[in-house]
Formats: sequence, C-alpha cells, structure tokens
Amino acid sequence: MTAFDKFFAATYDLVDTIKSSGDSFIAVVYDKRAKHLCVMKRRALRSRELYKILKACDNPHVPQIYRLFEHDGALIVIEEHIDGQTLEEMLAHRPADFDEAFVMNIFEQLCDCLTALHSVDIIHRDIKPSNIMLTKGNVVKLIDFGIARLFKPDSHADTEFLGTRGYAAPEQFGLFDLGQTDARTDIHALAVTVKQLLGDDYNGRLLPVLNRCTSLNPNDRYQSVGELIRAVDRTRKLWYLKRFLIIAALISIAFALPQLVTFDEPIEPPPVEINVEPTIEQEPTVEVKEEVPSPPSTVDDAAEQLIEYIKAQSVEPPPSPQPSQPLQSIQPSPPPIEIAERPTMALYINGELSPNRSPHSTAGDIELGDEYKSWRRDDRGNYLFPADWTAKLTIENHTDRDLRNPIVKIDFDGDELIIEHADIKSGQTVDIDIPIANKPALSDDYGQLTIALEADGADLPILIRDLNVES
Repeated sequence: MTAFDKFFAATYDLVDTIKSSGDSFIAVVYDKRAKHLCVMKRRALRSRELYKILKACDNPHVPQIYRLFEHDGALIVIEEHIDGQTLEEMLAHRPADFDEAFVMNIFEQLCDCLTALHSVDIIHRDIKPSNIMLTKGNVVKLIDFGIARLFKPDSHADTEFLGTRGYAAPEQFGLFDLGQTDARTDIHALAVTVKQLLGDDYNGRLLPVLNRCTSLNPNDRYQSVGELIRAVDRTRKLWYLKRFLIIAALISIAFALPQLVTFDEPIEPPPVEINVEPTIEQEPTVEVKEEVPSPPSTVDDAAEQLIEYIKAQSVEPPPSPQPSQPLQSIQPSPPPIEIAERPTMALYINGELSPNRSPHSTAGDIELGDEYKSWRRDDRGNYLFPADWTAKLTIENHTDRDLRNPIVKIDFDGDELIIEHADIKSGQTVDIDIPIANKPALSDDYGQLTIALEADGADLPILIRDLNVES
C-alpha cells in the first residue's frame, strides 16, 4: 500500500458508490477528520485548471471543492455533499409544486450561479433538471461539472462535442459552424430547463423571453446572463402595466354606464284634493332631492368611488357611539415586516458602494484606473491596496432568525483574513470595517476580493468583487 493509499484510508471511509464505469468514479465518503459526508470524484487530469478555479469560486449555488489530488494519472476531487433532491426527481414526484413563482425563484438563483461562473470563464455545458439540486432550505445547487470547459477567446470551436441532446445548444455538436461554446450556450440550456419545469402547456409572460434564449443562432439569443435578467424584469413590469390599464379601463366603463343609460319617467296621476281641517299646526314639509353623483374626472377618482361603492354594499355601517361613551381613537396597524430568506451584504470602498452586476447577483466589479500603477508591490509582485484606502461591510439581517457566532472571511487573492462579530439579531443592521490597507489587490492586472459570511445554522450570501483595470 502506497503512502497515498494509507492517507486516503486514514482520512476517508467509503459510504456508497454512486457510479463506477471505466475512468469515471463517483462515491459518497465520510471525512473522519472534518466529521461530515463528502463526494469523491475521479476526473481527467486535463480538468485540473477548471477545478482549481471552482475551488476559489465562492458562490452559494456552486458545490464547495474541499481538496484536489493528482493520483495515478487522474484528478481526485473531494467536494461538498448536498442534502436535497434533483429537479428531475421533484418533477417525477411533486409536479404540482412547479408553478410560475416557484420556477422563477429557481431561475433567479441559477442566473446568480451562472453570473459567477461566467465571470471566471467557466461554461457548464450540461444544465438540465438532473444536474440541478434543491436543498431543504430551497437553495439551488448546480452540480456535475464533468463536461464543463474554460472559455478560450482565441478558439474557434470546441475540441470535443459533448452535451445532453434536448438541452444542449447546436454549437455543442459543431453544427452549422456556430463557433465555440460560451455564455450563450448555458443560456440556451437554462431556458430549455425552465420551459420543462413550467410544462408543455405554459403560455405565460416569460414565453417570448425563453423562446429567444433557445434561438438556433447564438447571436439571436441574449448575449449574457445580465442581459437575460434585464429582459425578464422588463417583461414583468410590462405585464403589471397591462393589467393595471385593463382594470382602470373596466372601472371607467363601470362608472360611465349609469350616465349613458336613461329611463322614461312614469306619468303620475293628477293629485286629488282632500279638504281636511288641521287640528295641529303642521310644519311645512321639506322636499329632499337625492343628489346624483357627478361622473368621475380621473381613473383614480373612479377607482376610489368604486371601492367606496363596494364597501357600502358589502359592509354594514358601524353603530353610532352612545353619548355617555367617549369615542376611542383607532390606532393604525403597523405595516407588515418583509421577511427575507437570507441576509444581504453591501461593500463600500472609500465610502462608495460597490454595486452588483445585476439585481440577482452577489458578484460585482471594482473599476481601477491607471492609479494602481503607482501602488506599492509585495515580494510576489502583487499590487497592494494603498494605506489610506478603507472598506466597510454592511450586513442587513431581515431574516426571521438571529445570526449566531457570525464570522466574516475575507480572501485577498489567497491571503485570508477572519473577523469575528457578536450575534446579529433579526432585523438588525451592522457595519464591519474591512482592513484592506496594504492587502494584496491585483496580480497581473487582475484580482479578486471575496467576502464570505458564516453563522451557525444559516445559509448566507457571498460577495465576489472582481478588480477590473481600466487603463
């Protein structure tokens, strides 16, 4: 037994073999030192660079890579074991769960995942229900990077034509000379998957967007995940606007009809005079005419009148208070508190907010000009943040639970810093100073600042900030 075999036997126990055929091997193992389950995979050695990038990709929707080993001409990957179900299994056993709102939540999480992957030039190439898992906390995990590849700007086509038929884009099979696979390839497979989740009879507001994603020519699709997200957002806003206009038109018609329809007044018989001597002095009668409401002048007036009319027809008026009882003031009920699934984080560099690439992404860019060329450098050649630069992390806990024993982990291109903080109560917002002064910022005009938040029993977001140089 070699030293490597002894190390494996001392560190991992085999729990279950998932797949074993030829060069492919996937198993569930128990890490005796970390005391948790892991997934062990055997991959081709040529995928080593891809898995190194995945190991540094801190995104909640990508399985965490724990260790990478090279052994016997292959790459051994130890990664996170996910407790959940694939969407393929859920479609088979719980198809009623997949309404539009449920699928949209899955779609937005996958967009966040692809934004992080595409930012480091990783193309998954095999997005389908069986490769998407949903945890018990409804967190989406994109798994199986077996045929994933790194995008190469100088390449014309893929060296291998791989993919699952029915989901894969035409360029994955070298059809029509459409070029190599890129972000648009994953967008195609994502749209096919979402269509399947929504069902064959779906004809809702997202259908035109999904149809464009599955266009034969990649140039006719959305060119990035960010562009796709913006298209979905525009479609949602347009749908609500159309519904509002229809309701407003119906309200206007409902109030206009009584003014347009007239009825002939009935002919009253001539009055009969009756002479009766009054015994008691009678008060003169006052004729009360019922006021006819004037037609509404605006749509808002019409809506308000309709609401008042419905209230008058369906709700009995409250009894008037007795003179001896004082009127009680009615206190308005407080607005409902919106409960979020996860806390949110925002990063401020030198007092300025570092924005996300899209509303659904935790990844963003920090643009640097030529000023970085005057920054001090360390022994490895990394540019260091200036001594007067500051950073602040704002954490908003709008979840229904406290964040206990929170830990902030900051990775400066391999130089990790850990900050412990007191419990963050539900509804509380805290600011944490991030000491970036004299920390590694750039290596070869490119860098990545990663901030992860951990707490006991909580699914937490991760901030990824690419430091892009604009020279």
